[in-house]
Amino acid sequence: MTLEKVLLMGFLLLGISIFAGEAKGLDETCTPQTGGAADECAVTNSECKTDKCVCKDGFIKENSACPKALDQTCTDTNECVTNSKCDGEDGSKTCTCNDGFFIKEGLCSKDVDGIDCGTETTACDNIGNAVCDTEAGKCKCKPDYVMNVAKCDPKNAASTIGFGAMSLALLLSTASFVLF
Repeated sequence: MTLEKVLLMGFLLLGISIFAGEAKGLDETCTPQTGGAADECAVTNSECKTDKCVCKDGFIKENSACPKALDQTCTDTNECVTNSKCDGEDGSKTCTCNDGFFIKEGLCSKDVDGIDCGTETTACDNIGNAVCDTEAGKCKCKPDYVMNVAKCDPKNAASTIGFGAMSLALLLSTASFVLF
């Protein structure tokens, strides 16, 4: 047997002993490893914790990847979540949402009125109380609703809640006055 074949066999055996299982994706069941051995989780920036492949601290699950979470230190926009940028002064740059996007569950989402729908009348159906403005090609809130970042709220929701609370307070104070 030649030296090259011996080395090749050694590398193959080493590979098998380090990584005996099949590569696992996020949320798949895994077996935590000890002694610095590589775990079964194949996604970059993921690890096996409590028998499941998850993103490491400082990273967040986005589809099947683990990019850097918002407000984490970065050197390049490609490290960050979709629709964000690596922004700030050199040495203290962090991942932040692009203009026109806001933080929703750790990811960058677009405002309702910035979502393209083209001429698809059902493209905005997953946003409560929104419809597609086919002339503008963007989602907008239905009549009597106003945009509240990622959703459409009733126009008078705040004043109704405020009035309801004031009515309750007046009712309770009147009841107290009558009882005492």
